[in-house]
Amino acid sequence: MHRLHIKYNLDFALLDIFYIFIAFGIGFGNATQLVMISAISKSRGSVEGAFTSLVSTVLGIALILSFLALRQGNIALPQPLDRLTFYLFLTALCLVGLLTVMKGLNVYFAITGLFALPFLIGAGLIGPKIGVGLYLVIVLAGQMTGAVVHDHFGTFGNAIHRFDLLRALGIFALLTGVVLVRGVR
Repeated sequence: MHRLHIKYNLDFALLDIFYIFIAFGIGFGNATQLVMISAISKSRGSVEGAFTSLVSTVLGIALILSFLALRQGNIALPQPLDRLTFYLFLTALCLVGLLTVMKGLNVYFAITGLFALPFLIGAGLIGPKIGVGLYLVIVLAGQMTGAVVHDHFGTFGNAIHRFDLLRALGIFALLTGVVLVRGVR
């Protein structure tokens, strides 16, 4: 009996570590999204950059819900939001909108909003398993780490801010915060 208890706790800890790595990756993706919005904003403006990302996010959600409606027959939302036809219409509308806002931008900026999907869906899937506070602090640590990496390389044409000891200490402090928020289990 004692052996089973240890195995269960070990499996639980490994699953927690898996969720922590996923949440960290989600945060890194969020940093990528923010860097892309920043790059779009240089030529379009900050609100326009955010709008471009938002259209992409809604398109991604509409595609996911269309797939779920096809697979399940309906969605657990009130009418008319439970129908495949609604999500097909929303998908078409967002696709036209995205193609319109993308005029004059590099094609890869079309995926900007898709980085928000793992964050939003992860809050519902991972948050209840490891705790919303821990989920959020890990995502934030991933965002800050991603932001420092993107700053170091100046990705998407943004300004270069080299990695240094102070930034390394900041990331270490964030990761220490993750450990403190998680606590001993």
